[in-house]
Amino acid sequence: MSQALSLEKPTAESRETAPARSVCLLSSANWDILLRRLSDTCSASAGVATKFEAPPFGQYRILLNDETSGLRRSTCDFYVFAERIEDFAGPFETLDASAIPSIRQKFADYVDDIRHARALLGGRFLVNNFAPVRPFASTIAEQTGAAMGIERLIAELNAELVAALADLPDTQVVPVSSIVADLGRQACDPGKYWLIGRVPFSRGFAEPYARLVAGIMMAQTGKTARALVIDLDNTLWGGVVGDDGMDNLKLGADHPGNQFLAVQGVLKALARRGILLTLVSKNTEAVALEAIREHGAMVLREKDFIAWRINWDPKSMNIDALARELDLSTASFLFVDDNPVERAEVGENVAGIAIPNLPADPSEWPRLLLAHPGLTTLALSAEDLNRARSYEVRRDIRSAGSRPGGREAFLHSLGLVLEMRKIDARTQLRINQLFAKTNQYNTTSRRYSERELKDLVANGDDVFAVRVIDKQGSDEIVGAIVVRYDGPTASVDNFVMSCRLLGRGVETAALSVVCERAAAHRCTTLAGAIIETPRNEPCRKLYSDHGFRAEGDGRFSLDLATPIARPAWFEIRT
Repeated sequence: MSQALSLEKPTAESRETAPARSVCLLSSANWDILLRRLSDTCSASAGVATKFEAPPFGQYRILLNDETSGLRRSTCDFYVFAERIEDFAGPFETLDASAIPSIRQKFADYVDDIRHARALLGGRFLVNNFAPVRPFASTIAEQTGAAMGIERLIAELNAELVAALADLPDTQVVPVSSIVADLGRQACDPGKYWLIGRVPFSRGFAEPYARLVAGIMMAQTGKTARALVIDLDNTLWGGVVGDDGMDNLKLGADHPGNQFLAVQGVLKALARRGILLTLVSKNTEAVALEAIREHGAMVLREKDFIAWRINWDPKSMNIDALARELDLSTASFLFVDDNPVERAEVGENVAGIAIPNLPADPSEWPRLLLAHPGLTTLALSAEDLNRARSYEVRRDIRSAGSRPGGREAFLHSLGLVLEMRKIDARTQLRINQLFAKTNQYNTTSRRYSERELKDLVANGDDVFAVRVIDKQGSDEIVGAIVVRYDGPTASVDNFVMSCRLLGRGVETAALSVVCERAAAHRCTTLAGAIIETPRNEPCRKLYSDHGFRAEGDGRFSLDLATPIARPAWFEIRT
């Protein structure tokens, strides 16, 4: 499969609105001839102009300890620590079991260097894990792990690296070993270029590595997809259901039908990671749904799709309708369609949507989708796993007006509990995720690094996780709030929340607790601001709907003599 197949062309909207990113690569090897390819591939994969640069190879430790160096004064968005196991063994020493003591010491020194750099530099850190690509001597026992050798050592060092860096803020280990496993050591080996110029990897390694880094960057900054928009004919099954009939579709245990089962299996796995599945298909709805419900080989069923548009309208129009229904921006979608004409129509008319260029052979799609930067997930949370259920409840709330007792009675029936918990080790990851990924219900669009959040707490300000529980088993952190205190005024620095919780009064309950907390700080005024962005329309009336006085320039204030009341259908815990 061509490496370029997994890239998609960024839309004009994404190029215009996304600021460029700077990446500083730190290594003992010479990455210079790979930097241009890394920059180009990462930019194309993420839809954001990204420039990789590197100080002279082998000098970053010296520069870190020089207060006047350009590295110490740099303000890059990302710093990549790219030492390899070969770098720990020396430029031409034999990489075998005799080198293990020296490698362990150099590894320990390397971890100390990263910690030292974290105390000195801003930005986010990416740290490559280890996978040898140069040939090395080993016995069969060492290769199988039966005896201590390079293979077992590397497995141990990779585990130690993750553990050693777990407490460092804004630091992520990059699984380089997965790329080497996919491509093979020989394909990643720079060969004579290592001997000529200490080039660390082959040119073929650079593109998948850049896509992996692009995906991590997108996940850390909230730019990955939250929902898939999926076609039906010749995408989820082979053939056209309206013409061929359900019984004649290519879908089953034998080829070519089994390749579509593999595609469905991958989509099911992505759904288990919290990515919503939706359908957009040019078909007769009753015919298409019958196939989804009744075809015996289907892996995905109607319950797996949170919403769909099956009709004869342009797909771009249907995707816009889905975005409105789910309160997601179109930039939160990734479009999966076998037809290049449909992909072109959607790309032309839907702002910010990611569109993989699927190859003609469906057997190549699973690998492409699983490696797509826009579908990168750093870690799974309970909130990810509950996302689809939250949208189902929201749909029920919207239709509750016609039920006996109306919307409020339905909300009481949910047994809702809201917990406002200060940031701690258990809530840190989810709070980071919410501030990074939330674009729509985001009052000021301020993003906070882990270090910034810790500094806020140290200053006496509040960082809250907003947790919602209901009697049907849902339990998730759905929002985060930063409140600063300055004399008589408490200010909501930012309030982010998942849009799928709209309609339950979570924002009212959370603000009522913020009012109580501000009063405990002897504040008399609660202030807030709305900084409008193209995406945050759902939260623009937050303060005006809760009795705040508009003061101009998007600023609002509330006299705490009349605080916000707690909603009657919530049990609130603080």
